[in-house]
Amino acid sequence: MKFRASAVVLLALASCLVHRSPSPASTVSLGAQVWYAWWVPAWGNQDYTADPSITVSQSTELDRPDPAFMAGPTVSVGFLDRWSFSVAGAYGTYSTRGTRMPTATAIVFEETDIRKYDLDTALSYIINSFFKLYAGFKLQGYGYDKTLHQVVSPSTYRWETYKNTTYRSMGPALGIGITVPFGERLFLVWNTNALLLYAWEDTSMDKYTFDPALGHEHYAYSGRARLYGANTALSFAYFIPDSRLTVTAGFRYQLLRYVQDRSDVGEYNFDGKFDRFYGIVLGAMYSFNP
Repeated sequence: MKFRASAVVLLALASCLVHRSPSPASTVSLGAQVWYAWWVPAWGNQDYTADPSITVSQSTELDRPDPAFMAGPTVSVGFLDRWSFSVAGAYGTYSTRGTRMPTATAIVFEETDIRKYDLDTALSYIINSFFKLYAGFKLQGYGYDKTLHQVVSPSTYRWETYKNTTYRSMGPALGIGITVPFGERLFLVWNTNALLLYAWEDTSMDKYTFDPALGHEHYAYSGRARLYGANTALSFAYFIPDSRLTVTAGFRYQLLRYVQDRSDVGEYNFDGKFDRFYGIVLGAMYSFNP
């Protein structure tokens, strides 16, 4: 029973990208998780540009990204009966399309492909069979590849722009976990933590125009921000004793609020805005005592 409970808790927490639970002396758990996540980005339905020839905007409309899959490995090691260390990662891609009217006679068409990654580590201490505390470190980020076309008339492109942006954030997390057993094989696991992240944004932009007198222009700029928020997950975990396999299904929600410390000419200035991720998490993990 002790091994079973340990394996269940370790997997349930791993599948939620938060932290783990008690384990007997040296329990190792290896597995994977899939997160089908909706994203409500901090940029909402507006965009920001450092191009001095464009003013934002009489009319702005950007599509919200469609939900997408994120997936990655989970690893956890339990030791000294009440301690465990865990790592959980996930990676996925999003895309968005939109239009903007910087002037009454021009339309800008935008296409953006976005790479999203997420990595959580945690050191957990088991208080008892129901409660644990954990402290950890979170790394998350985005990579934006954006293409913009400005049309001055229905048949003429005025310019074409390519932007590449790297947005990284990292910082500490503190949380609590609760495990409720329903018999010997089924468990309900809830984890929640508070986050403080420090973010860096770096953008490179190349603008090409069809006017030979203007030619090619290059811009580079950056920004800094702090992110305050929370990460919570609720899941059911089921232990299959013959295979030492635990499977989980649940829901995860992450909310971050931006405080912009610096932003060159307004690119990705998210001050006071919220970034939301939420969706269904599925996981599986194999546990053993080495």
